[in-house]
Amino acid sequence: MTDVGGAVLNGFRACWFNDQARQWGDDARAQWQPDVEITALAQLLPLLDGDNGK
Repeated sequence: MTDVGGAVLNGFRACWFNDQARQWGDDARAQWQPDVEITALAQLLPLLDGDNGK
Protein backbone atom coordinates (compact mmCIF):
# COMPACT_ATOMS: atom_id res chain seq x y z
CA MET A 1 0.00 0.00 0.00
CA THR A 2 1.23 3.46 -0.75
CA ASP A 3 -1.29 5.44 1.29
CA VAL A 4 -2.98 5.25 4.65
CA GLY A 5 -6.51 5.11 3.25
CA GLY A 6 -5.68 2.09 1.12
CA ALA A 7 -3.92 0.38 4.00
CA VAL A 8 -6.88 0.89 6.33
CA LEU A 9 -9.32 -0.41 3.72
CA ASN A 10 -7.25 -3.58 3.57
CA GLY A 11 -7.23 -4.11 7.33
CA PHE A 12 -3.92 -2.51 8.23
CA ARG A 13 -3.47 0.00 11.06
CA ALA A 14 -1.30 2.96 10.19
CA CYS A 15 0.13 6.24 11.40
CA TRP A 16 1.44 8.56 8.70
CA PHE A 17 3.03 11.97 8.94
CA ASN A 18 4.32 14.16 6.11
CA ASP A 19 6.24 17.21 7.30
CA GLN A 20 7.27 18.43 3.84
CA ALA A 21 6.40 21.99 2.84
CA ARG A 22 3.60 22.34 0.31
CA GLN A 23 1.69 25.18 -1.33
CA TRP A 24 -1.07 26.53 0.89
CA GLY A 25 -3.29 29.53 0.24
CA ASP A 26 -3.69 31.96 -2.60
CA ASP A 27 -0.16 33.37 -2.48
CA ALA A 28 1.29 29.95 -3.42
CA ARG A 29 4.13 30.23 -0.91
CA ALA A 30 5.53 26.99 0.41
CA GLN A 31 4.58 26.72 4.06
CA TRP A 32 4.89 23.96 6.62
CA GLN A 33 1.47 22.34 6.59
CA PRO A 34 1.79 18.74 7.80
CA ASP A 35 -0.56 16.03 6.64
CA VAL A 36 -1.43 13.66 9.47
CA GLU A 37 -3.67 10.62 9.53
CA ILE A 38 -3.85 8.20 12.44
CA THR A 39 -5.96 5.08 12.86
CA ALA A 40 -6.26 2.67 15.79
CA LEU A 41 -5.84 5.53 18.26
CA ALA A 42 -6.59 3.26 21.22
CA GLN A 43 -3.50 1.20 20.39
CA LEU A 44 -1.33 4.27 19.75
CA LEU A 45 -2.13 6.18 22.95
CA PRO A 46 -0.15 3.84 25.24
CA LEU A 47 2.88 4.33 22.99
CA LEU A 48 2.61 8.10 23.38
CA ASP A 49 2.17 7.93 27.15
CA GLY A 50 5.42 8.56 29.04
CA ASP A 51 5.01 5.50 31.26
CA ASN A 52 3.70 3.31 28.42
CA GLY A 53 0.24 3.16 29.96
CA LYS A 54 1.36 1.52 33.21
